[in-house]
Order: sequence, then structure tokens, then C-alpha cells
Amino acid sequence: MSQLAHTGTFTWKLKVANAHLLTGRRPVLIDTGPANARALLAQRLARAGIAPGELGAVLLTHGHADHAGGAAALITPDVPVVLGASDRLITERGHNPELVPTGPGARLVKRFIDPEFPPFTASVHVADRMPLDQFGLEGEYRVVGGHTAGSAVVATPGVLVVGDLIRGGFAGGSIAPGFAQKHYFSDDPQRDLGLVIDLIDEYRPTRVLLGHGGPLDVSAARHRIDKLAGR
Repeated sequence: MSQLAHTGTFTWKLKVANAHLLTGRRPVLIDTGPANARALLAQRLARAGIAPGELGAVLLTHGHADHAGGAAALITPDVPVVLGASDRLITERGHNPELVPTGPGARLVKRFIDPEFPPFTASVHVADRMPLDQFGLEGEYRVVGGHTAGSAVVATPGVLVVGDLIRGGFAGGSIAPGFAQKHYFSDDPQRDLGLVIDLIDEYRPTRVLLGHGGPLDVSAARHRIDKLAGR
């Protein structure tokens, strides 16, 4: 692994989902928000002093519309978009697969989800794991499955980005964003929570960044996550 320094982390809520900017030798964007948040993402990047073409890469935690919907507009020869290989069909169709609610609140949320987004083919499809030093960041992109078959996490020194394996807070993370909860949609939420625990034990981050809500302070949230997972 390279000796590139992880120098900063920024999280932006883009309408319904988070995007994260991690900076090392180059800035790397994790998730894009939905397609209708493209202008908002451009504003956030501009305020950070970054033009889209200066990104080292765009890393997608999974292929759902609220996380990958803006990716089609960001792909260039100089900015690769990275995706878990098993989510390829989702993004090339530009349509979410059927979402499995994990409770009554999730069934209500599902009514307001637009499953359509501009289709695209990612630049890089990862089946297992890939180091990030080629994009200017220390760490790795790792496909773990769970929320979707191609769901991936991004692990850098002190920070673990887990996408939609877990969520934080209520009302899309607007209330108590650091309160860990099972995600709205999963065919096996206990499996997803168990993945989060195992990843925390392996990478030993101090913060866990989420697709909705968060961040989670590991020292404060770990007991809650264990309880949700029945451990």
C-alpha cells in the first residue's frame, strides 16, 4: 500500500443521500447523489475548490439511483467511475431493482423513491477489492455485497464508508444522524449489520460514513450496532 496521506473528509447531503469527498494526493468522490442533485453536487465541489475533472475517481458504494444517479455526467477519460461488478446491470439499465422494505417506515419511504436514473457503464468494475493509491488516496475499495450484490465499502486510515449497509438517524438522517439503525431496504438486514461489525473490527476506523445520516463515532455507536445485530 502506498504512503499517500489521507488529509480530509467532507460529507454533503445531496437531497436524499450523502456524497463524501476524501482528499489525499488527489480528491476522490464517493457516491454522487441522485440525478436531480447534479447542480448541487457541482456547487459543493466548487466551494471546495475542485473542478469535476480534477477528481482522481468516483467510487460508488452501490448502483441505486440515489447514490449513482449523477454518475453518468461525471465519467470522462480522466475521471474513472468505479462500481462493484455485480451492480453493473443496475447502472446499465438505469433502474433500481425491487427494494425490500425492512419495516413499516420503509414501506412509506418506498412510495416516494424514483427508481429511474440516467444509465451508464462504469469505467472500472471490481469483483473483490482494489487499492486506491492509483487514484491518489491511501486505502482500498472492497466489494462486500449485502444491500446490493455489488455493494462496496471504502476503507481509508481512520474512516470507513459503508454506503447503505446501515443508516443513521430519522427522517433521512436529519434527526439524530449519529443514531445507528438498520437500513430501510435489505433482504437480510441482520447480515448487513454483521458485515458492518466485521468491517469495523478489521479496519479499526474512528468514524463510519453512511449513505444516509451519520457519521457514526465508532466508540459511541458500536454497542448500538452490536445490539441491532443481536450480538
